[in-house]
Amino acid sequence: MCMQKSDWFVAAQAGDLATIKKLINKNKGIFDKRESDPANNCFHGFSALHYATIANKVDVVKFLLGHELLLQTQEAASMACPGFSAKAILKVAGSSNCLQLAILKKHTELITIIVQFLAENEVLRTQFIGQLNQMKQTSLCIAAVCGYEEAAQLISNPLFNKELGLVQGPFSIGAIGACYARLPILQQIHTVFQANIQQIAEMFLFRDTGFKSAVDLASVSNKNEKVAVSEADYAQVLVLTQDLTSQAFRWARGNKFELTTAFLLGKSIESYFGAEFEAEMQLIDATKKNDTEENLKKMKESKRTTKVEELKETDSKKVVKQTLLPIDIEKTEAKPETKE
Repeated sequence: MCMQKSDWFVAAQAGDLATIKKLINKNKGIFDKRESDPANNCFHGFSALHYATIANKVDVVKFLLGHELLLQTQEAASMACPGFSAKAILKVAGSSNCLQLAILKKHTELITIIVQFLAENEVLRTQFIGQLNQMKQTSLCIAAVCGYEEAAQLISNPLFNKELGLVQGPFSIGAIGACYARLPILQQIHTVFQANIQQIAEMFLFRDTGFKSAVDLASVSNKNEKVAVSEADYAQVLVLTQDLTSQAFRWARGNKFELTTAFLLGKSIESYFGAEFEAEMQLIDATKKNDTEENLKKMKESKRTTKVEELKETDSKKVVKQTLLPIDIEKTEAKPETKE
């Protein structure tokens, strides 16, 4: 049992807005110092906003956003997370913010409210977007872990562009979406691919410490006991992951070649993407080589032309000395006037 009582935190969890307003000046920004007792929803290091969020107390959350938005939980907390799965009890990482908690709890109305508040408050938004929990995960990472439609929509929200490529490697939203077979996540990534091509290319061409790519993770995700997707959705996950990876490879081949080299691990392009795709990449390589040679040729020609122009300009400035010859002026005598 929680040995320490706190009207402030109890009021937040109960949705008692009147008490919250009464105590706001004295208590805003403080964290719960009571010992954690998950059975009674008591968590050491939670703020009032965190309590109101996990309890889905809409009015209290709305009121506290302007006072405690930037606060992050001070330590990990075990709780039910229906956003991940109906029966999931997860150890939620410390330094989680209110949006991450709302996503994990699948409180979709609160997600909308928090995002709207961020849209209307630029200064706070700048500080909030990009917050990392102790697992180095952003709000988009948590959305990818959960993967339901309302969470996935954050990916295509321009407010969260900063977070798209902020976390790479095994915790990138692409890797998470593939690992947990989150079809809505991969669909949203596909939607914003062209507008955020470099960040997404990097996340799909990564390999984790076990040298696994997003495609590798997707291919075994149906064996994960935590993943519960239909066969039809799983088939789409595989297709989308492969398509996003091939698009990423195509872009990187012409723009960031080293990514493709690291991805291939010494194997052929055909072994990953097929003969037709390899032929396309060979054409890109040849075109890039020709463009490079043509650019070098143009640079040399430009330097040569510049040198000639400089020489011409120098010649035009030379002063040519000329000798001025005296002009003989014939003397003429005045003729007498003729009388008629």
